[in-house]
Amino acid sequence: MNVIDASSPTPDPIDAGRDALVARLDAAGPDMVELCTVYLGERLGYYDALAVGGALTSADLATRTGTHERYTREWLEQQTTSGLLEVEDPAVPASERRFLLPPGYAEVLLIARAVITGDRWSACLSA
Repeated sequence: MNVIDASSPTPDPIDAGRDALVARLDAAGPDMVELCTVYLGERLGYYDALAVGGALTSADLATRTGTHERYTREWLEQQTTSGLLEVEDPAVPASERRFLLPPGYAEVLLIARAVITGDRWSACLSA
């Protein structure tokens, strides 16, 4: 015999759908931000410059890419916090920090160009 609990109202499907969408978008937020910063790094030539130049300061990277040092430094710090870049010595002043791509990351991040432009398969096959 089934007993129905009259004290539990039937969930509203509109509320349930709304709540599910909010949870889905909330969960996707950090990943979306990371992809946007990877896109910036690709479009501004930051990954290319780091792959060729090795460890660079924000001023070095800004000079090589024709970008503003302050915004370049912010991007480098964000990439380091997210684990996409490393910093040689985090204890030195911000203007002296040298950032680099961890071993093996250049291959993946330089392939990001093909992923962003939709040429995923040839990028994966050529790697």
